[in-house]
Amino acid sequence: MLLARAGRQAVARGALLTAVELLDRGLELIADTPDAPPEAVARLLEELLGTLVLTGDVRRVPELGDRLDRVLTVSGAPAGRRAVGFLTRARAAATAQQWEEGLTAVQRARDLLGDTPDPASRAALDAVAAHLVLNSQRPDRLESARALAEGAVATAEEVGLPEVACKALNMLGYCLRPRDLGEAEDAFARLVATAETHALPVWRIRGLLELGVLDRVRFTGTDRLLAARGAAEDTGAVLMTAWADMHLTLAHILRDEQDRATESARRLRETAGRLRLREVELIGAGVDGIIAASLGEREKLDATLRTLERALAGRSAGALWGYADTSVWGWAQGICSLLREEPDRALAEFTEADAVMRALPSTRGVTGFLGPYLLLRTLHGTADWGELDGPAAERLAQVHWDHPFAGWSRAVLLGREGRTAEAAKTAEEALTGTATIPLAAHLCMRLGARAALVDGWGRPVEWLRAAEQFFHERGTTRVSAACRALLRDAGSPVPRRRQGHDTIPGELRRVGVTAREYEVLRLLAARLGNQEIAEHLFLSPRTVEKHLASLRHRTDSADRAALIALARRYAEDR
Repeated sequence: MLLARAGRQAVARGALLTAVELLDRGLELIADTPDAPPEAVARLLEELLGTLVLTGDVRRVPELGDRLDRVLTVSGAPAGRRAVGFLTRARAAATAQQWEEGLTAVQRARDLLGDTPDPASRAALDAVAAHLVLNSQRPDRLESARALAEGAVATAEEVGLPEVACKALNMLGYCLRPRDLGEAEDAFARLVATAETHALPVWRIRGLLELGVLDRVRFTGTDRLLAARGAAEDTGAVLMTAWADMHLTLAHILRDEQDRATESARRLRETAGRLRLREVELIGAGVDGIIAASLGEREKLDATLRTLERALAGRSAGALWGYADTSVWGWAQGICSLLREEPDRALAEFTEADAVMRALPSTRGVTGFLGPYLLLRTLHGTADWGELDGPAAERLAQVHWDHPFAGWSRAVLLGREGRTAEAAKTAEEALTGTATIPLAAHLCMRLGARAALVDGWGRPVEWLRAAEQFFHERGTTRVSAACRALLRDAGSPVPRRRQGHDTIPGELRRVGVTAREYEVLRLLAARLGNQEIAEHLFLSPRTVEKHLASLRHRTDSADRAALIALARRYAEDR
């Protein structure tokens, strides 16, 4: 009993892994004690089951849950106490994304409680049922889950059950998110406030994580995701650490921060390996496929999808993410096609994803593919003002990655109607605030420039030049080549790509360093003098000095020593 109390105290202060160790130790000691009191065994099992659910490491829950129910049944425990055990198993099933198994556990608990359960039990069951229903394949899942969550919040707050209130507020936020991101944020903020008021560190982390996800959707921010991840790691909530890394990976992909996305994905795979949860391991593999998609690497993406389809035995790959099915895979497949200059294929993939989304209404409003899908349909003449002025377009305005595409869709229609000044202004305004999502901005320029050229509005040549430079630097050569072809059609000079230009690091290309200047910089890393560099490159010392002066200016290096330090850093990176 002392170890059960110590484990409970460890949970209260957020030391989840310590709590698991204490409770496991208690069970080991009881196993060595003949005629151990059933009540002591049951208390330890109840505390351990609840703690494992909080950590996210739920592999042992089914076995321990069966053991607990046997102990309670033999000892003649009240039906209500047995129901709590099934409630814990339902929570574990939700953690492991075993939706139907969880709903079965909920029904077992309801059967034990009878037709008139006490308010506290009803609130707790409704809260976890909302989670399970929301992620099931039931056609009315969004409406049913919201009703369950709202009822659970009201009852839990009335009878003073802060943990149940937190669970229900979490589910309520999920249900509200497709309709209004602001309302969803209010629900998650209430969750964090409730957790802080009642010293519930794990629920505070969950609330912070959901607020971070909203930041990813609304402005592709990462600060609250990073804060949530740090808190989860400190507390030992390993599954929430994995979820944070998943969302961080997606955020970095949207921000076109490939190195950071790769690092977050690596951490996710490591956590999945420690947990040994197959579906979390598949998510780790899945994000690698999405990174490949963001680079236009079709073979890697397709290989990932085949792996997931085999592992999931016919379920969609997006089943791993529940409501995020179309958000993740619709974006990945369509964007991969756009980066390979296959717009018709992208349109077909977006159309298929949209059909899935309509069948799963809880995904509406949180995706990142609806914007490019709308722009493609506008360019094809299948989207009109009725759609662009409707509620769907209003939801797109709340999603950062979708917003510029929605604006360019309006610009295309305005230009088609001959309202050229309005079209140009609308396109420029749509690019405002896209510094953190450069891929979205430059895809708008690439896709919309042809319409601007045909209908005579805006600055299509400048947009194409900017897009060509961007896609060339990131190595998306098919798109940069398409931009150059459009520039030729427009009668505009086409950028020349000197041999060796692709070897220049991206940050140096962006400040205008030429291939020859980079050759000089690489030789400077070896501390060669101007004469030696000139001999290596068959140049005059005076020309070398001009290149060095240009390099100092472009890289903002104060003197030769600073330039040498810069050169050696790039040499080490290579």
